[in-house]
Amino acid sequence: MLIVDLVKKRARKVSDLTDRLGIGQPTISHHLKILKKDGILGSKKTGREIFYYFNKKYPCKNCKLHDDLRM
Repeated sequence: MLIVDLVKKRARKVSDLTDRLGIGQPTISHHLKILKKDGILGSKKTGREIFYYFNKKYPCKNCKLHDDLRM
């Protein structure tokens, strides 16, 4: 959930997440792929970089993902 918490604040590149979390790029990329596939995150390609953001329209019910979106 640390990745989700970070992208709730603003869209982030993989390198931003690896720097902030101290986790390797392959691990971060794997988790981003799963979160995007499940609809929790979205992505936007800008040039050669891909920015990941929290999908505010994620259709979860009774989950805590939408809590504290005002961060």
